[in-house]
Formats: sequence, structure tokens, C-alpha cells
Amino acid sequence: TLPWIIVSRDGRAAWKNLPSRLDHLLSRRMANQAGIAEVSLGSGDAYFCRFLDGTTDYCLPAQQAQIAQDLEARGLTITSIVLHPELSHDFVIRSTYH
Repeated sequence: TLPWIIVSRDGRAAWKNLPSRLDHLLSRRMANQAGIAEVSLGSGDAYFCRFLDGTTDYCLPAQQAQIAQDLEARGLTITSIVLHPELSHDFVIRSTYH
């Protein structure tokens, strides 16, 4: 079964069949923690999640992870990553300077 997630405006979410790391992250978040602002699901276990407080969490294939690490090392903050659900080499990373 394919993974899915529905996010409401206030950051609450319902989901099924997410990558185990993301499922665990979302399941253990406390009610007083910031909700989800956006999420992108990629191929395999790849995902990007940004929360309403601006924090992010992601699990990416090696090529994308290296690019993200390089951007962060240069002082940029990753604001969004759009992943293709089937093609791991198709993606968009948005970032800004701190």
C-alpha cells in the first residue's frame, strides 16, 4: 500500500504507511510541539518534513543528503525539499541564508 499523509492548516496530521523513521517522529511528537507545515515523500524511505516552528527533519538518498549537507555547511537553511515519489534523482531544494 502506498504511503499517504493529510495535514490540516493547524499542523495536525493523519497518515498511513509512512517511512518508519517519519512515522516514529510524528507519533512521538507531543501535543504542545509545533505541528507540520509541509511534508514531501520520496522514493523508498526518503522524506522531508518542516514544522510550523521552522524546524525540519529529513531522510534523503545519498546524492540529495550530500547537497543538503553542503548547503548547510555554507550557512544556508533548508526551507523545503520537494521529492519525486518514484525517481530519487528528481528533486528541488529551497534554501535561504540565516
